[in-house]
Amino acid sequence: MPRKPKPQKTQIIVTVNGASISVTMFPPQGAKRSWYAYCSGLKARKSTGQVEFDPVVIAVNEMLGNGGKQRILADAILSGEEFEQIQRRHFGKKTSPDAKQRAAKSLKATLEAISAFREITGLKPVTTATPPNCEKFQHDALSRPRNWRSIYPNSKDHSRTLSANTVEKWSRTLQAAFERANENGGKKCVRGIVPDRKLLQANPWQKFTWIEGFE
Repeated sequence: MPRKPKPQKTQIIVTVNGASISVTMFPPQGAKRSWYAYCSGLKARKSTGQVEFDPVVIAVNEMLGNGGKQRILADAILSGEEFEQIQRRHFGKKTSPDAKQRAAKSLKATLEAISAFREITGLKPVTTATPPNCEKFQHDALSRPRNWRSIYPNSKDHSRTLSANTVEKWSRTLQAAFERANENGGKKCVRGIVPDRKLLQANPWQKFTWIEGFE
């Protein structure tokens, strides 16, 4: 199996107060476990506090708008824990015994789909997902063994992969989960868990082409 390519130093453009700034990004290396940013005006490279590249642009915008100081990302990004809290609040609204039982099963399925999405995409938090992440999740999930999260030495069959039905179910469940955290989700959006400024601005599952057979 080919090795995953190492991240390389790269340039990004961020806009602060209407001005475009070129920022050099240095990947995690050695003892430095996070991406570092440097641009004209900073005395030295600054840690973004991010291991994955996807949230880096948000972190750099926060830093440059805060005099180069690393702002606590909890103030800017919906965390994975908060995302799951929103799901629990949604399904916790049921009151009748039967409805509660159905809601408990739906919550379990939702948390399982979120866990699968996080493990397959490597996104932490999953709330930084983009449409390409969603599409890649579907294609990568279809190549995973059915027992990929619990493979035992004595398992007889590793060749059977996840079915399209399973991946579709996860995808539909995730689409609904992201809508509950979407500021533009209307009545589907669950409010009161986090400040409105931390809610998602868009649902990444609404802006990509589903693979053939899923629509």
